[in-house]
Amino acid sequence: MEVTKDEELNKILARAEKYRSQYNEKFNIEKNAKFNLGNDIADIFEAFFGTKVKTDYNDKSNVFINCKLNKNEIKNGCTKIVKYKAMERNNKVIVKKIEIKISTNIKEGQKIIIRECGNYINEKNKYSDLIINILVKVCRRK
Repeated sequence: MEVTKDEELNKILARAEKYRSQYNEKFNIEKNAKFNLGNDIADIFEAFFGTKVKTDYNDKSNVFINCKLNKNEIKNGCTKIVKYKAMERNNKVIVKKIEIKISTNIKEGQKIIIRECGNYINEKNKYSDLIINILVKVCRRK
């Protein structure tokens, strides 16, 4: 018997609903709060990743920068102040500074996405994203 993708998705949603109801019962007793998931897959995505919007890495309006970390900073995590250039509302390029928290054991090549901290987009009347690419500093001996 072959299972279709719809049947498989319905099974996953049923398991999620079962978990949600068990979690709500336990959480309501302890904290008097609720954990709600609709049947929309975008709601589930938002619950796990914090947004329904998938980042388009090819969007030219985003600001892309590199952040170099040494092995100790990667192992223990750190806070970095990053400077970058971005376009403001009046089409003027300014230098912005932002403090970012790097979590422990981040991997080289991973990206940190900071929403609406990039260039101003007149057509959308909002700011693009700042995408920070993590690089490892190579220590060379002389």
